[in-house]
Amino acid sequence: MRSTILAITLLGLPLLAACTVNNTPDKPDTTVVTQPQPSATVVTPPPRTTVVTPAY
Repeated sequence: MRSTILAITLLGLPLLAACTVNNTPDKPDTTVVTQPQPSATVVTPPPRTTVVTPAY
């Protein structure tokens, strides 16, 4: 139970920090930074199928 709460807080703190930084009224261009980047799908390599033939 504690590990899930710890994981949520570890993930939530950077998100809260990013939201507070991006909500500064001085810079209206920060809305572009908050958009999700689709490049995350490119980072994952394609699954390689390895055919293992049993040796009799």
